[in-house]
This record gives sequence, C-alpha cells and structure tokens, in this order.
Amino acid sequence: MYRFLRLADLRLADLRLADLRLTDLRLTDFRLTDFRLADFRLADFRLTDFRLADFRLADFRLADFRLADFRLADLRLADLRLADLRLADLRLADLRLADLRLADLRLADLRLHG
Repeated sequence: MYRFLRLADLRLADLRLADLRLTDLRLTDFRLTDFRLADFRLADFRLTDFRLADFRLADFRLADFRLADFRLADLRLADLRLADLRLADLRLADLRLADLRLADLRLADLRLHG
C-alpha cells in the first residue's frame, strides 16, 4: 500500500504499457500536480479491487490517450475531485465497466475536445 504518495511535475513521454495487471491496489491521499502524458498507450489493462481515497488531480493533461480493451471490475472512488481536467484527442475502444461506483464525484471546469 502506498500512503501519502505525492508526485510533483511528473512528465511521461511515449509511455507504453503492455499487459499491465494490478491486483488489490489501494491509494490513500494521492495527489498529482502538473501531470502530463504524451502518447500514452495501454494494452490489456486490468484493475481488480482498485480503491482511491482522497484522490486529487490538479492541471492534468492527456494528449493522444488510447485505451484498448480496458476492463475495470469493482472500481470504487470516494471523494474524487478533478479541477481543470483537460482531455485532448481521447479515444476509447472496447471500454467495459462492471460494477462502477462513484460517491461524491465533483468535476470543476471539465473540458473535452476532439
């Protein structure tokens, strides 16, 4: 378990993940500041028992984000806050969500382009 994970000014360019599996991932007090992803590709991404508590994203930018065969089972988000979320050229192919629960979801200044 990661507690009090803080990432400041994280930039990932040309990140490719193939066959990524996360089991029983729990994040408490997770904060991302100035998070940028360029050419982010996920193939066969599976999350099982994923829990986020007090998740905050500030200045989150995704460019050319592609998800193929994305499966989420039993996703629980409590007190999710997104401020100034920008998604450009977001493509989702074969997105499957099973038993998705969102409690107290707040989106401020959400912009979708493309």
